[in-house]
Amino acid sequence: MRQLTFRIVCTLFVAQLLMGSTPGRGGPLPVRDHFLLGVGFLAFEPTSAELLERGAWQVEAVWSLANSWAVSPQIDLALRARPTRAPVTLEQLEELAKLSSDGGSIFIDGEVSRLLLAIRRGFGRNLQLELRLPLLHFGGGVLDGSIENLHERFDLGLDGRTGATRDRFLIATTTRQGDVLVREPPSFGIGDLVVGAKVRLSGDESSSTRTALEALVKLPTGDDEPIVTSGSIDLGLQFLVSHDFRSWSIHGAAGALFLGASDRLGIGSQQIYTLLGAVELGTGRRTRWVLQLDIGQGPFEELATARIGEEAIHATFGVKRTMGRRNELFLAATENLQNFTNTADISLHFGVTRTLDR
Repeated sequence: MRQLTFRIVCTLFVAQLLMGSTPGRGGPLPVRDHFLLGVGFLAFEPTSAELLERGAWQVEAVWSLANSWAVSPQIDLALRARPTRAPVTLEQLEELAKLSSDGGSIFIDGEVSRLLLAIRRGFGRNLQLELRLPLLHFGGGVLDGSIENLHERFDLGLDGRTGATRDRFLIATTTRQGDVLVREPPSFGIGDLVVGAKVRLSGDESSSTRTALEALVKLPTGDDEPIVTSGSIDLGLQFLVSHDFRSWSIHGAAGALFLGASDRLGIGSQQIYTLLGAVELGTGRRTRWVLQLDIGQGPFEELATARIGEEAIHATFGVKRTMGRRNELFLAATENLQNFTNTADISLHFGVTRTLDR
C-alpha cells in the first residue's frame, strides 16, 4: 500500500513539474516545527485563503531539517553536573526517572530530515484538492555543534547538552502510560498520506480579502515504524483569511485537529487547537519576506511529564523569490519560543513551488 501511494504521488509530482506554469499569489510559508516525537501526527502546513483557478495544477517540494533536544528537569540537572561529555545510557535514565515527582522522564535527542511532496489542483471556482506525502530520514544530527555555539553566544542556555555526546539519536520516555524507547531510528521512512480540500467562502482572485475553509485527512499508509506514523486516522479543519494591502499582506488561520489514538505512545484520541498569524512584505517585483507565528496545543497532554503537553509556540522567518513565470523558491527557519520540551530547537527549510496553467 505504501509503495503504491509513493509511486502515484511521485509520478503526478514529476509529470506536473515538467509542464509550463505561472506562479500564484502569496501566502504564509508552508513550513512548521518538526518535533521528533510528533512527526507521525497530523499538523497543518500554513497556507493562505487563495485557491487555484479551475484546471490549474501546483506541485511543491519542501525539505526541512529539524534538531530536537528535550529533557526533563532531573535529567537536565544530572547532565549539567557532568564534568565532561559522555553517552547517556538507559540505566542512567531509569535511575533519574525515579527522582521525578510524577515518576516520568523525557530524553529526546536527534534530528529528522523531511521532504514533503505536495500536488494540488483547482476544480471549478471554489474548490481545490491536494495530496501530501512526507519522506523521512532520522539520525543523530549535524546541527548539534552549531546550536550549542548559537545558544552560548546569545546566552540562551544549553539544557544539559554539554553533558551528552553530540550527534547521537535516542528517544526514551517514561510516563504513567508506559515506556517509549527508540534507540535505532529507521534511516528512511515513508510517512502517512494526507488528503486535503480547500473551499472558498468569500472573495475571489480580484478581492483584497478572501476567506476559505480547509479540511485534511491523514491516512495510516506510512511505514509501520516508531515515530514515522501514529498508526491512526487524523482529521483537521481550519478557517483561513487573507487580506492584501498595496505592498504587503496578512494571513490568519484558526484550526482544530482531531487525532486518533497512538498505541505506540499510549495516547488516546484527542482534539487540539491551533492559531496562525503571518505578515508578508513585498520588496521589489520578485521578493517577499514573511514573518509568521503559530500557537498550538501539542498532542502529548496525556503524557503529563515535564511540560511536554503544554502549548507550543513557534516563530518562522523566511524569504520567497519568484523565478520567472514558473517557479517560486523560499528559505526559512523556525525557532521555538517559551516552551522547549515539546518542540524542535530549530527547523531549517528550503522549498520550491511551481503553479501550472490549466
